[in-house]
Amino acid sequence: RTGAANAESRLDVLSALQHFDGGADPRVAKALVARLNDAEARVRAKALRCLANCGVRNEDQVVMKVLERLEDVDFHVRLAAAEALPSLADRQNYKVLPCLAQLCRNQRPPPQRENLMEGACLAIAKWCYRGDIEGIDLIGGCIRAEHIQASKAALKALPLISLSGQHQSLELAAQALNHPEFEIRELATEVLVQLLPTDLSTSIGDGHIFQGTWSGGRIQGSTIFWGDTSSSVTIKSKSILLTQSGDADASATCWARLLTPDRLCWDFPERCEWRRVSEEAPVLPSLSMAAMEESAERPDDPSEKASPLQDPCYAVVAVAAQFRAQEADVRKSAVRAIPRVAGPNQELAVELLLPMMQDESADVRFAAVNSLLQVSPKGHPDALAAMTVRLEDQEVSKDCRGGYSVGVSAAKALKKMVTCREELVKIADELNFQGPSLRGF
Repeated sequence: RTGAANAESRLDVLSALQHFDGGADPRVAKALVARLNDAEARVRAKALRCLANCGVRNEDQVVMKVLERLEDVDFHVRLAAAEALPSLADRQNYKVLPCLAQLCRNQRPPPQRENLMEGACLAIAKWCYRGDIEGIDLIGGCIRAEHIQASKAALKALPLISLSGQHQSLELAAQALNHPEFEIRELATEVLVQLLPTDLSTSIGDGHIFQGTWSGGRIQGSTIFWGDTSSSVTIKSKSILLTQSGDADASATCWARLLTPDRLCWDFPERCEWRRVSEEAPVLPSLSMAAMEESAERPDDPSEKASPLQDPCYAVVAVAAQFRAQEADVRKSAVRAIPRVAGPNQELAVELLLPMMQDESADVRFAAVNSLLQVSPKGHPDALAAMTVRLEDQEVSKDCRGGYSVGVSAAKALKKMVTCREELVKIADELNFQGPSLRGF
């Protein structure tokens, strides 16, 4: 009866079959598998849902047939196959992940290629356990500039497979801010927020943050020696170092992280690392401090002993790494994402946003004004100074609905950032425009 000419009849038969134990009677699974190639998409989807509930487990033939449905032309069938997979195959099933990896990396002609990548992302999100590094890596490989459909599916899958605050996933979502499509960049921002640790207030201030230029030094254990080694500082494991590049582009902001004692990871995009390889602390290229400003250290508390995954600073810095993109739209998306991942009153976010107030693009500067307003504590001297410089900026961003200049936006922001009216009056009295100036710099 599963082969009845009428689709409704076939659906009725499938509904009846799902009440039988397929584990005890192999004919049930065989009849359901036969319908996976039905001409009607709704019948194929129904057969997959029935298979998931029939009691069959780790039957290679059934699992492979279900995996084939991830290649289906119909989205709802692909989704049904992904949802059925966890009920049909254990996480230890050695055939599933290689098949999913093959789908993620397929080279079929479009649109079939993206259908397969989308189906694989759906299945990985359902089948892999949370925090699965290999599964997350496969999903990340589907976020590509030329694949919009697959990029959407991959980003939507990331929060489903990731642990809260998982660095690998945060970095993938942050890198998606570099996608040429606006819709993908907006989705990446939403995903970043979903991936953040649930309580930012308890951990975002942990660790030491430094600012300066670097030209040479060495690392020994958790101690970094600068220049001639007369200056040194011991920092916590996984602390972030905010620096200015000592290379050709001395104005470029770089980031480093002491991952473990004796191991320094330098700058998120390049993934350079230096490690101790002998008892003598090695010399590190581009590592010397010209000026250091240490953030207020929080007292020891149990949160410092929490999992390193609970680290919202990582998300902030990973997003800020996109500030170096050549495309203004990418830089703008990253600037706009900072308040979403940092929250209000965050010193690190302020420090990262200050250089973007001088960006060559009016759209980026307009976004930086709004973002700085959201993250800066009231009365923050550096933020107020940066806003004051922007008052002279006469360029108009296309993102400003009112059609007014970046300078007017800065003036409105200043009113909300000062601690009292007298502070605003003082800023106004000290204004000394050299104008007329288009950008204020």
